[in-house]
Amino acid sequence: MPDLVIRPAVQDDRDVLWDFLAMAAHVPDAEAAKAVPGVAKYLVGWQRPGDFGFIAEQNGEIIGAAWARRFSDEELKVPFGVKRHRRCRSA
Repeated sequence: MPDLVIRPAVQDDRDVLWDFLAMAAHVPDAEAAKAVPGVAKYLVGWQRPGDFGFIAEQNGEIIGAAWARRFSDEELKVPFGVKRHRRCRSA
């Protein structure tokens, strides 16, 4: 089985996170995600205090991402995305 690595997301992963946010929001691409305020709020200003996330890589290819952003003491959101060809399918 190919090696799977899950590592912390860092500032340099911002563009990757936008790509995965677009997938999660069912919009065509990162630019479309940035144009929708209700979607963009999950990543604008990444990595502000309290933001954290993880990147999944398999054989050097980034295949998924998950991150969290706290909007208030009561509201924490956790978006995630997985490349379509890497999603598990059940029978």
